[in-house]
Amino acid sequence: MNFTARFLGTRIVALVASLLCCPGAFSADQSADETAIRNLEIRQQEAWNHHDAKAYASLFSQDADVVNVVGWWWKSRSELESKLARAHAFLFRDSTLTITDVQIKFPAPNFAVAHVSWTMVGAKSPDGNPMHLPQKGVQTQVLMKRAGEWLIAAFQNVNSVPEIPFPVGPPAAPRAEVKSETPLEEPAAAEMSRKETVASALLRGLQSQEYQARSAAEAMPEEKYGYRPAEGKFKDEKPDFGPAEVRTFAEQVKHVACANFAFAAELDGQRPPGGCDKGGPSPAKTKKELLIYLRDSFAAIRKSLGVIDSQNMFDPIEGPYAGPNTRLGLATVVIWHNADHYGQMTLHLRLNGIVPPASLSNPPKVKDTY
Repeated sequence: MNFTARFLGTRIVALVASLLCCPGAFSADQSADETAIRNLEIRQQEAWNHHDAKAYASLFSQDADVVNVVGWWWKSRSELESKLARAHAFLFRDSTLTITDVQIKFPAPNFAVAHVSWTMVGAKSPDGNPMHLPQKGVQTQVLMKRAGEWLIAAFQNVNSVPEIPFPVGPPAAPRAEVKSETPLEEPAAAEMSRKETVASALLRGLQSQEYQARSAAEAMPEEKYGYRPAEGKFKDEKPDFGPAEVRTFAEQVKHVACANFAFAAELDGQRPPGGCDKGGPSPAKTKKELLIYLRDSFAAIRKSLGVIDSQNMFDPIEGPYAGPNTRLGLATVVIWHNADHYGQMTLHLRLNGIVPPASLSNPPKVKDTY
């Protein structure tokens, strides 16, 4: 049994007693402690994005217990540092972590529990393929204050997936196919109608917009990512929403990606990233980083649209992006928003003598890796 377990085991009665008898005894320093823990989470994000395993591990106690999103259990700071250094050499080499929310409780003095919501882009799965699992999750952290310093003593990370109602019984048996001795070829629309679901209709529309946006982003040369039509003509405008000037091509790509993640978060009942109209929180900047960001944003929104059905499509959705709305209403915004910005991206391409790939007679496939 390590120090953390012994500490928790021997102190639990005292902690409960302190809560019952002296609930206000440790409230005076709570604000400063909360600030210190929030600063620790900022340092977590910075260490991860600098791929600095030593700096990341320094946020944990020497005998910390860490369970990652796939259930791997590491039992000390040194083991965490070693495993992270190896992971960031390839799997997380291009990843970007964004802390989106921090909720903190103080059960007792020098003892805190934090729930830390996060999103991530650019990671690979353990088999080395692009990560198409949910790019968001929640960390549960137990923190202890020792010698005036807050450190993470226990840590568990989980991926978040959209919550759906529990089924009340087994699924209905599929309808038996009626076979004809002389089968007739059904028109495409009739076949589609027979198999259509709410999710399949939405995903079919999104599929076209994903190809258009991603292929346009791939086609634009990196040196043209900073191209802005009508340079300088609107710099004195002060809109309440969106940029003053026409976006550069890079800003278009980044805005589309941030918005996709934001819409996905709202559909999933999570807090969306802020400021997508002004670029959002992602540090993605180079063409490669932006292509990864855009690719992963479509993976996230596909997953969110894929669980919409006739039972939940009119559920209320709150949020700063196209809210208040219903689940179906927001889904339609997702599709037209991507179409809107693809139209703007085509102007950037055409003004630089580039034919959008979607307009070619033989459109090329988009890439899975960059």
